[in-house]
Amino acid sequence: DPEMPIWTDNPQEISVSCPDHIVKGYNQLDVQVKNTETGAPLEKAQVVFYQENGIYYMSETDAAGSANFEFSVSKDAPVFITVGKHNYRPYESSLNINMTKNPNLDLIGSYFNDDQGNRNSVCEPGEHIEFSFLIENKGLEELESGFTSRIRCQHPAIVIEDSQFVSTTTLEPGDQVLNHPFRFFINPDLAIDTMFTFDVYLSANAGGSIGFFSVDVPVKLAQIKIDDISVTSIEDPKNPGQIRSEIQIKVYNSGNGQLTNLVANISGVTPGTEIIH
Repeated sequence: DPEMPIWTDNPQEISVSCPDHIVKGYNQLDVQVKNTETGAPLEKAQVVFYQENGIYYMSETDAAGSANFEFSVSKDAPVFITVGKHNYRPYESSLNINMTKNPNLDLIGSYFNDDQGNRNSVCEPGEHIEFSFLIENKGLEELESGFTSRIRCQHPAIVIEDSQFVSTTTLEPGDQVLNHPFRFFINPDLAIDTMFTFDVYLSANAGGSIGFFSVDVPVKLAQIKIDDISVTSIEDPKNPGQIRSEIQIKVYNSGNGQLTNLVANISGVTPGTEIIH
């Protein structure tokens, strides 16, 4: 098995300390990893939380053997934790999912609007995008104070123009609300199709975190390729003895994005050649 780890010393045991359950919705978890025999914290151990066809979050422990997680769970499927480090036997366990009594906001759906772009419902370079979320209170208590949502994207090609939304709406358990759209701009110089991850943080206006989720946004680019080049030459009727040539270039878009304007330039001509248009 090419993925089987190769031990270079006698394998040791891992001790893991973490909650035995998580809640449906927003979770903040601290995982502590130690050497079972010595009790010393283990640095750079890989910790993973995952569900089948659900969440997948990975982090490495720091010098204190700690790994911190922040995520939201919307499915009832079991959540597993695995911990691994070279020359240590892997650790795996499962966590129960409980309903939280407190207000807990989670993502139901996300929506994009490129009305200020070419209106083809695809996020493309050079466009200003409006980004909205449908959010539900999945806790067992109402949210009286309203909430504040903030978005963040660490990719340098994304400029967030409106990063915060404050709602004063009271949300009973099961209530849903569509937030006012955030706005972001995509750098027009982006060279390849890219998937951007936006992190969304939700906090109660009265204080305290009540939700977190991530949304992946695909950005599609046009890819222009030359299909055919044809050249026709005739004697210039206005300048006898000189040749006028016309170059026609047929191009096509092999990419997933839409192109609305295309400009072609000719350069590097030989001496004595004049470009008319």
